[in-house]
Amino acid sequence: MALKHALMAAAMAMAAMPAAAQISLTAPKPNLAKPFTELDLFGMWAADCMAPASQANPYINWTGDRNGAVSRQLLMGPDMISQVATVTAAERVGVSQLRVVIGRDAGKADAVIEVKDKKWRVLSAHAPDGKVAAADGVYTGDRKPTAWLARCRS
Repeated sequence: MALKHALMAAAMAMAAMPAAAQISLTAPKPNLAKPFTELDLFGMWAADCMAPASQANPYINWTGDRNGAVSRQLLMGPDMISQVATVTAAERVGVSQLRVVIGRDAGKADAVIEVKDKKWRVLSAHAPDGKVAAADGVYTGDRKPTAWLARCRS
């Protein structure tokens, strides 16, 4: 009985508090743009900015909004549909590395990218089906090194 009265008193006290004084039980929304800004990754990137976008030379455009949301647009040429995906997690995992998660649940893919000398490349990546797409900077399918991407002028 005493516990019931204590809980009711606590609930009434919380209800009487101004909203600013109440503690939020929800975690603050992370600012996913922060690590992208820190590593200067926003903008259009390609292995060869002088060549058109294609499957062999995809363009990747990282964009952010004022609320801290980030998206990635993948351009693979005029005959391919542009793919836009939402970044759902981003965290620095080293001085020059960023872990990025794109999508949610079964459609989730993740990668660790390395930034060096104003370029970046994929160090490791997992496809939405969980298969390893790249490891140690090498694509697992053809065993070729992942390409270093440079910022393209718009």
